[in-house]
Amino acid sequence: MCTKLRSPHRRSILPDMVGAVIYVRVSTKEQTENLSLPTQLKACEEYCERQGFHVLARFREEGESAKTADRTELQKLLQFCRKNKGAVQFVVVFNLTRFAREKYDHFALRAHLKSLGISLRSATEPIDDTSTGKLMEGVLAAFAQFDNDVRSERTRGGMKAALELGRWTFLAPLGYLNAPRSSGRSLVPDPERAPLVRRAFSGICGRSVHQGRSPKERHRTGAENKARQASAVADV
Repeated sequence: MCTKLRSPHRRSILPDMVGAVIYVRVSTKEQTENLSLPTQLKACEEYCERQGFHVLARFREEGESAKTADRTELQKLLQFCRKNKGAVQFVVVFNLTRFAREKYDHFALRAHLKSLGISLRSATEPIDDTSTGKLMEGVLAAFAQFDNDVRSERTRGGMKAALELGRWTFLAPLGYLNAPRSSGRSLVPDPERAPLVRRAFSGICGRSVHQGRSPKERHRTGAENKARQASAVADV
């Protein structure tokens, strides 16, 4: 006897969509290096595709340092995550140095994302929410700050050495322009503002000398100036 088995009633259940936002960043000095915005964005897009993440938004930070969390696009990202709480599960970056270079800022931002139910992921580094992944994230965040500290020390050392050699290492004062390094000079006169600065200082010096004279001398000098002006008008 042939018995026909009834198949259980099944409903087509689609998995919940896993939402992610991408954050990419370059500082001014990194514009010409390999870590350009298109390179970072492509790597993050490919990572999301491999993981099955649906990209909800992309935030591009151009020319802002990761030494502070007060960045325009980063603040927009956090606002987006708060507004879309529950829809965003992951923030994806190219690597942790793009996210933050200060260890305190990294973990403060990480804690804020966690309060929104969001995890951080790197397209090029093995971090996740496991104990090993958290350890790796802590090590990488510490190395990011170490690298930042080393760069700061080198910059201060270079500026100190340049100052000892008589070079101007700061923003040029009014009336001057910062000269290109190839010129071998620190400052060059500003062709537009330098004459105005000279005229202003000449006027101040002349007024100081004039004020230091006796009333009789000042009166005589004033009369002479008026006479010269009258003569010049008459000649015209």
